[in-house]
Amino acid sequence: MTLIGRLFVRGVGAAGAIGAAAAIALAPQPGVASNLGVDDHTTTHTVVTTSTPAPSAACVAARSAFFAALKTDVSEDASERDLVKTGANTNDPTEDQAEHANFASLRKAMVAACDPDDATEPQKPAPTAQCTAAKTALQAFFTQLRTTEKTEWANHTEGTTADRTEDQATWAQAKTLFQNVATACGFTRTFDQR
Repeated sequence: MTLIGRLFVRGVGAAGAIGAAAAIALAPQPGVASNLGVDDHTTTHTVVTTSTPAPSAACVAARSAFFAALKTDVSEDASERDLVKTGANTNDPTEDQAEHANFASLRKAMVAACDPDDATEPQKPAPTAQCTAAKTALQAFFTQLRTTEKTEWANHTEGTTADRTEDQATWAQAKTLFQNVATACGFTRTFDQR
């Protein structure tokens, strides 16, 4: 009887879990782009589809220009790869920079036309004088540290007991400088060494 009781309880539990999963899967999902429904107010019972509005003409034109430039670039890159196989040098960094700038401007135009809310990026506030001073101190510290470490390698004193003690003090100073930068610049992450 105990075995039958356990199987019954497990079966009921499994059925409940499956029912809960099905209820979650079949529940209406907010934010779905397309919604199908049956119109019960007409005699024909037609299926009504609502979806996002069609993109504007400016959006379509911007997308077309972006994808046309992309298609042109892909075909040009393919022809350059074919030329490389023959031994020709096709490495032209100025052309790549121009293509990158062109794609950046086309992308910005497409974002501005298709989703104007995303087109305006919030401006970062200018760093404060304390932030700039803390960053400068950190950069000067690492410049001095690089010089010291090169000297230690040249003098073969790297890795000695005195050097290890000095390195521990140096990294404690680095941690303090990182904390100063974080505090002055408004970062919220702490620099605890664990």
